[in-house]
This record gives sequence, C-alpha cells and structure tokens, in this order.
Amino acid sequence: MTVLSEMTALRTDMMRWRHDIHQHPEPASQLQRTVSKVAELLRRFHFDEVIENYGQQQAVIGILRKNEEQRPAIGLVAAMEGQPIQEENDAIKYGSVHPKCMHALGYDGEVAMFLGAAQYLAKERNFKNNVVFIFCPGESDGLGIQSMIEGGVLDHFGIQEIYTLQNYPALPAGQIAISAGPRLAALGELLIHLSAHNQCNIFSRGSCNPILAASAIIHSLDSLIATSIDSSNPLLVSMNSLMAGDNFTHIPETAELKAIVRSIAPDSEKWLPAHLDYLIGKLTEAYHVQATISYRVVCPAAINQERSVKFVREVAKKLMGEAGLQEYQPKLMISKDAAYFMRERPGAVIGIGNGRTAALYDPQYDFNDDILVTGASLIVRLTEVFTVRKSHGK
Repeated sequence: MTVLSEMTALRTDMMRWRHDIHQHPEPASQLQRTVSKVAELLRRFHFDEVIENYGQQQAVIGILRKNEEQRPAIGLVAAMEGQPIQEENDAIKYGSVHPKCMHALGYDGEVAMFLGAAQYLAKERNFKNNVVFIFCPGESDGLGIQSMIEGGVLDHFGIQEIYTLQNYPALPAGQIAISAGPRLAALGELLIHLSAHNQCNIFSRGSCNPILAASAIIHSLDSLIATSIDSSNPLLVSMNSLMAGDNFTHIPETAELKAIVRSIAPDSEKWLPAHLDYLIGKLTEAYHVQATISYRVVCPAAINQERSVKFVREVAKKLMGEAGLQEYQPKLMISKDAAYFMRERPGAVIGIGNGRTAALYDPQYDFNDDILVTGASLIVRLTEVFTVRKSHGK
C-alpha cells in the first residue's frame, strides 16, 4: 500500500481533531487547551518524549528516536494559534465558540495534518534518524521562539532542517506549490508618538496640531511606498490605531500612531526604518510637532532554501505525480514563527492548495478537509526520505 492510501485510514481522526481545534480557537498567548490536546495525542501515539510548554513557552515538542544514539533530526513545525476575527460561517457545524477568535489561516488543519503524520510515523517508524515535531503559536511576537532557539532547542535535538506547511486558498485543492526565496512576509510593529511644542486650542495661531501631522504622515507614507517599492516584493503598512485628544475644544498635545508592517524582500524590511526618519522629520517640521519613532521586527521573512525546495519537489513528484506539484509558489503577506527556525537552519514553507474557498483572514474562511490526507502524507514521506539521505547543516 502507498502512504496516501494508508493515510486515508486516518482521515476521520484528522477531521475530528481539526473540527475540535477549529471550534476552540485560542490566541497565541492563551494556547493552553490546544497545547494540552496536542501533547495528550502525542503521548497516546507513544512518542519517545513529549515536552509540554517547552522553555515555559506555549509550545509542544514531540520526539521520535531511531535509537539511543545522538542522530541528526528533521524539524517539522506546525502553527496552532487562532486569529482575532469574528467568524461568519454558518455553513459549518463546528464554528468557533469564542467571539472574535477563529482559525482564519488554516492552522487547525495544519495541526491536524502534522498529528496525522505523527501518528503514522510513531507506529511505522520507517525512518533512519530522529524526528522532532514542534507545535508553536504561529504569528506571535516571536520572543518565545527566540528564547527557544537561544536556549539551544535546535542543537539539543540535533535538528538539521526545518519544514512547515501553509494553506493557499485559490490554488487547486491538495496541489503542492513551492519555490525558492522569500515566501512569507516579515512582520514589524511601528509606533510613532507625536507631541506639540506648546499646548494649543482652536483659537491659537500656528499649526501645531499633532492630529494633522498624523494624518499627513499616514497619507505621505502610503504614497511613498506605492511609488518606491517593487510590486513583486511588496511592503504593506497597515495603520491600525490613531489615538489623540478627548474633548471638542482643545487641540491635543499628543497623538500616537500604531501600525503593522509586512514586507517580503529582506531589503524592503530595512528600507522602511531608513526612510522613516527623513520623511517624518520633514513633516513634523512643517507641522511644528516633535516625533519619537519606534520600530520592532516581530518576525523575519520565511525564506525557502534552494536545496530544500529541490528536496520537497522530488518527494512530492514521487508521491503525487507531476500534476500534483506547482513549481511556482505565490508570496503571501502573512508571517509565521517557523521563519525564526529557518534563519538558523535550511528549510522551506510548503504551500498546499485549499481550492476555491474564502481567502485567508476572511470571516468565512474554512480549511478544506479534502486535503488533510495529502498534507499528512507529504510530511510522512519528507521525513522518511530525509532520514535516509545525508544530513547537512546550514
């Protein structure tokens, strides 16, 4: 029997796990239920070691060992968190029970596919080296993942390569898409604090209104990005908060802008901080206000390594045939904690088509259960083939 046919027997289990996780989504900082469920299942699968809340973080690590020797390992990373979006899908019976929280990026399906692969691998043990499953938040602030890496998680478990999946609506259901280079965006947080030189009111002369300055910054930054950034490697700045003032009569002394920044190309990630000082300096001078700028990289871009892409393509073609593989992988303006691991080890984010469904982040989005078997089977075969070839570091 092929892996695909054997994994079909686990489809009902994977659907049940996914629907339960979908119904009970949790934000990145509150993954207790999901962490407990994943850890319980890995123990039930008879994993050699299961570490819950590794390094005091919302993460689960499951290890399958070939024997007691220290061997190189493949790292398989699955995201778990839900998104702060109100679900609007009455067509499903397993809708989110939590207001303003749903699985809008397909991480419920991602966890289910990795659990299906974990169950199969734990039973068959058709691998030559070690296997490390890492279930982590997804798009958190990255601090937990960094602390795991700084704590030596990759070296301690001998992880040589990193692989993860990413759901792609609009691509044919179950089709694998993979390309080299940056595939998922870097994520940053931008905070701009504006203050007037002196307190003004509606009868004051002179332009010292931080709200007007904030409005000018929003418009000018949007125009600058539209005319200066290569559209094939986009930079997205989403101004999500403007706070200023609390009454009708007085101009506020301060205003504060908060924005999320997403960028695909590494140079565009550096481009924004370099241009912010100049742009905002000119505008604040014109509006007679002062500015303090804070920019923090929350998550790096996920960059697929060429040799890892070649490996995935070879395995996918043998598993699914030429028709099941698309060698162009669209870039997505979402971020993923797995990118931190991929900065330290070669690896790849593997796209898997969801079919003609609602887009990611859409309140009506739902993961397609028909692709569970394909995704889990690919993870199994990557693991089995990886462990019989020569391992390598970055």
